[in-house]
Amino acid sequence: MSDSNDLEAPCSGLVARDPARALSSIEIQKQAFVALGAELTRILGDLSRKVSDVSERLRDAELEIVRRKRELEDLHKIEVSAETLGRLREEQRLERENLERLREEHGRVRETEQAEARRRFEEELQSLRKRAMERLEASEQELKRREETLSVREREAARLLGEVEALLARIAVRSRPTVVTTPDGGSREEKGWVQ
Repeated sequence: MSDSNDLEAPCSGLVARDPARALSSIEIQKQAFVALGAELTRILGDLSRKVSDVSERLRDAELEIVRRKRELEDLHKIEVSAETLGRLREEQRLERENLERLREEHGRVRETEQAEARRRFEEELQSLRKRAMERLEASEQELKRREETLSVREREAARLLGEVEALLARIAVRSRPTVVTTPDGGSREEKGWVQ
């Protein structure tokens, strides 16, 4: 506002003194205003272009930020996946170790059970052999006793048979008819017991 008042003051003085010169001065001021307006338009155009360029760069930067953000999110997802995979691998390794330990333990238990089963089998087999030997010895003793009893009975039977034969022989001798000579010189048979 003060600029326009400053401009009006000399102009009104000029118009009063020299109207042609005042007109020329107004024309010069008008041209200066037009030039100033053109300069302002150019400056505003430059500023507009710069703002547009900055805005474009800002939009590009925002797009780049969004792209980088997506990349970071993808990297984060990959990192999380890698960590998860690492945990899964560790769990798998631990499971394998656990499985191997269980197999070894199962093998030891199985070996122990087999050794125990073999020991029980050997004990049972030894017990069966012992019982079989005891039965065999008992059978042999029973057989020996029976043989001795049979031998005693055979001897007794032989003795009794001998006595029976002796008795039969005596009976046979006694029951044999005897020939007796008669006083007349003849003979006759008599049956009777021989004493």
